[in-house]
Amino acid sequence: MPNSDYWDKARVPKLERLVLLPMPEANTRIAALRSGQVDWIEAPAPDAVPVLRSGGFQIATNAYPHNWTWHLSRAEGSPWNDLRVRMAANLAVDRMAMRELLGGLMLPAEGFMPPGHTWFGNPSFKVRHDPAEARRLLAEAGFGPQRPLVTKILIAPSGSGQMQPLPMNEMLQQNLAEVGIKVDFEVVEWNTLIKIWRAGIMSLGVV
Repeated sequence: MPNSDYWDKARVPKLERLVLLPMPEANTRIAALRSGQVDWIEAPAPDAVPVLRSGGFQIATNAYPHNWTWHLSRAEGSPWNDLRVRMAANLAVDRMAMRELLGGLMLPAEGFMPPGHTWFGNPSFKVRHDPAEARRLLAEAGFGPQRPLVTKILIAPSGSGQMQPLPMNEMLQQNLAEVGIKVDFEVVEWNTLIKIWRAGIMSLGVV
């Protein structure tokens, strides 16, 4: 309920209530919007944006540092402890293709903060798409076509403001496979993922 006694009268909500409906599937959200079931949705399917715009819907976007990163194991014995492996994984990712996948609704990340931000700093490693350099670094680290680096990644199909997590993760999986990193996914519900993350990688008995 709105607080009618709030000191800033211009900011007193004009609605009596706000009902939030969890809808993990992007197409379900779009159908709900177009049918009038809801008045607003977050993260529509990128290929549906032109249709929504032509239908008179407003698409509001903003640039902000909202990064979804894989938290790689740094336990003893993990191949991810090797800086060359981590650099190779970064060089394998085609961020411009990811932008195209998302209909232009993202900025290719170079870090947690965008370049030009006070906190971006002056990193010596330039994030870019360079599969050849990625393969070279992996070879130096002892991995290659005959001995791919195999890793398992926990992901969730929705939750906490993710955009299109399944197709995005599948694209990362394909990019990494092209340089010699074989990724297997284990898809779990968001709260389960957070519980496992908090317990730490050693709780799974793997590195």
